[in-house]
Amino acid sequence: MLVLAALTRKRAKLGYIAAGGKIDPAGNGTEDDKRTKVTAAIAKYLADCRDRQGKSGYGPGARTVEDYEYRLSFLAEYGPDAYLDQVDVAFIRGFRSFLRKHPADFGDRSCHNIMQAVSTFLIRSNIMAAKPVLKEMSFPPTEVIPYTDADLPNHSFTPCVDADEVKDRLPRINADGANFHGTPPLFTFAPSWGL
Repeated sequence: MLVLAALTRKRAKLGYIAAGGKIDPAGNGTEDDKRTKVTAAIAKYLADCRDRQGKSGYGPGARTVEDYEYRLSFLAEYGPDAYLDQVDVAFIRGFRSFLRKHPADFGDRSCHNIMQAVSTFLIRSNIMAAKPVLKEMSFPPTEVIPYTDADLPNHSFTPCVDADEVKDRLPRINADGANFHGTPPLFTFAPSWGL
């Protein structure tokens, strides 16, 4: 058990260094000065996500960052004074219990989504404690009811378009295809191709 605790501390230390933290080799300062609070690590993780957020489809999307911020707020609510090196399987199990008893009355799927975001955040900090707890969580699958052959003729799959829009647009379309998009504009200038 002590070996696992030491290994967890070492992983947290390496995660702290990888996130840009500095460790004083001389040992100056208190032990708490060298440790990272969960809330500070969440803030740094969200800032990193916003920094990597792409506009061309690369990096996390804007909605993803908003979802992480919302979901990780529950971890900050559960352990506002906790340090990253204190996060272990027992801490995560307590967090899962906190989610189940939360006043917002989360469903199984919501708890799973929150725990998945927490697991991703902790893995980024080199803490693998949430993975086994996440595997234990489940939720009932959403029932998919396919349409029967009898339902298909009665169901309109066309998009909802105002009938007046279609009625007003039809006379302007040349159905023969010669001028499908209307009469082309007349050229009022002569091209000067080397003339």
